Amino acid sequence: MSTLFRVENPSTGIGLWYREDGVQVDFIRALEDARCRDLPMGHDPSLVGGWRSGTATLAQMADWLSASDVAQLAAHGHGLWAIEVPDHGWRMTTEPYVHAVFRDELVVARRRVPWDVLDLTP
Repeated sequence: MSTLFRVENPSTGIGLWYREDGVQVDFIRALEDARCRDLPMGHDPSLVGGWRSGTATLAQMADWLSASDVAQLAAHGHGLWAIEVPDHGWRMTTEPYVHAVFRDELVVARRRVPWDVLDLTP
C-alpha cells in the first residue's frame, strides 16, 4: 500500500489543474506564489479515464506550494488529502514533469490532513 498526496476541493471536485470530470480549470494560476504554476499539465491521452494526480511525498507537495498558496487554497475550500492506493494502482510520470498519478477507482482510503504537515519554510 502507498500513500500519495493531493490538493482538491471536496465540494467542487476541483484540483490544482483539473475538475474531477477531467475539464481543465488551471486553478493553480489563481494563486499568487505557486511554484508549480508553470508545470505543463496539459491534456495527456495516457491519463484519460479515471486517473488523478498528486505527489508521492509531502516534501514534493511542499516544493509545489508556498504558505501564501496554502492560505488561499484553504480560503477556497481546498484541502490536503492523503490517498491510500495499492502499489499497483499508481505510477510516477517523468516526462515532461514528475508527479504521481493514481487510479481513482483503486483508492482504498482518503483522509484530510492538516496543511501544517507541509514544511513551507523558504
